[in-house]
Amino acid sequence: MMSRLKIVLPALMVALWSSEQIQACATCFGQSDSKLADGMSWGILTLVAVAYSVLIGIVAFFGYLIYRSNRMAAQLEVVNASEADLNP
Repeated sequence: MMSRLKIVLPALMVALWSSEQIQACATCFGQSDSKLADGMSWGILTLVAVAYSVLIGIVAFFGYLIYRSNRMAAQLEVVNASEADLNP
């Protein structure tokens, strides 16, 4: 455990105290008008669209389950009420 700590700790310290250009991603220091930046923007937009469509699908599914359970409960109450009226 101590040998791993002796390796990881100096590497972590160098990474934390290095210059900003070493830590920066391509978005911060890249060209914003290049085709690569456009492709990255479309990729992000696609990922967001897919994630939201999946979340909307999950919410719609559970909404349908709630709607269906309420509808079935109402039908069951109608059936029970009609049976109660037939058997005094």
